[in-house]
Amino acid sequence: EGARLVNCIVTDNFTGCRGVKGGGVFCDGSTSTIENCFILNNTLTKGQHGDDTQLRGAGLFLYEGTCFNSLMGNNWSRGPGGGVALCVGKFYNNTLAYNTSNVSVGGLRICTGSEPALFMANTIIFGNNGLAIDITDGKAAVAPFINCYIQSATEITKANFLNAINDHVSGVTDGFFGRKNTFLNRTNPSADNTPF
Repeated sequence: EGARLVNCIVTDNFTGCRGVKGGGVFCDGSTSTIENCFILNNTLTKGQHGDDTQLRGAGLFLYEGTCFNSLMGNNWSRGPGGGVALCVGKFYNNTLAYNTSNVSVGGLRICTGSEPALFMANTIIFGNNGLAIDITDGKAAVAPFINCYIQSATEITKANFLNAINDHVSGVTDGFFGRKNTFLNRTNPSADNTPF
């Protein structure tokens, strides 16, 4: 509780054991923060006698806490969430780019529908393999995404995400409650759609 990781580069870590979370960083504390960090080139895989259960977040596993002004890139996970896996907390002003997952959730895995819901804003999710975002429970509530740029190579079809990402139009009852997001669903990354 209350730990801070500030202005750090977390790179080239290899974690290989059963049920591990967070190949680069594991954060579990409601008042803990990760800020202004580069989390790059980390690998998360099972051990020789392990299985794939609970492998989450090769770059970062944020059980609770806050992560902002950070870059998670080029991480690889045998489980979902090549870049990041999150449960609750705040995640804003971050970039998740070019992360890979063996099970095709390269960007972000939300691991539970816990309360309070995850706060997500001003974040770029781009160039990751497969799904940009997925959730453990497809029916769990997801808070609105605000001012995010999300590119997903594989189509996101879960209604809870579509409602949270797609922008609400004033006066229209469409079930959408996102705010000012750019969402490229089932679109491969290219020079024409890069946010960089």
